[in-house]
Order: sequence, then C-alpha cells, then structure tokens
Amino acid sequence: MGRPPTRTAELVSVSVNGRGAAWCDGVFSGDPEVVREAENAALLRAEIPLGHLGMVEADRETPMGATAALHAYSPGRTVIVSAPDGVHDIFDESLAHDDPAAWRA
Repeated sequence: MGRPPTRTAELVSVSVNGRGAAWCDGVFSGDPEVVREAENAALLRAEIPLGHLGMVEADRETPMGATAALHAYSPGRTVIVSAPDGVHDIFDESLAHDDPAAWRA
C-alpha cells in the first residue's frame, strides 16, 4: 500500500459569481476572466478591498497577495474556498479587533 499524497505547495482557491480560480506556486489558474484580472492586479500590485481587512496589495508571491489578486475580479462577491492557515489567521486576527456590535447594525 502506497503512502497517501501530501500537498507541499500552498493553495488559495476562490469562487466568484459561479466561476472558480486558484493560485499555487505563483501561478493563477481557472476561469480565464478571473485569472486575467488576478494576473493584472498582481502585476500592478493593485490595492484590493478585502472587507474588514481593508486594502490589501495583490501579488503572486505570497498567499495573502494572491488572495487579494483573486478578489480583483469582483471583490464583494468573491468567496475563499481554500487557503493556507496563515491567510485564515490574518482574517481571524482582524475579526478579533472589530467591534462585534457593528456587525449587527
């Protein structure tokens, strides 16, 4: 019996308006329109709004930068399907500093 495969590279994948795209090892793949926007955002190091995180610089070198780049197509409608723990930690940390009462407003 062989050993199960292990994932060695970090992966970020998103769903946006019924389209899917991902980033792994500096490469964007998936829906051509989402990928084109992500590549352009990363190339320009565009500042992309990520909800309560505010503006995040897009890049293709880091999971967080790739997350921002993948949001460039439609920032308010993009859902993160999978991301490394480091990206989740950033979102969790930012939520810990928000005022939960404001979420109900």
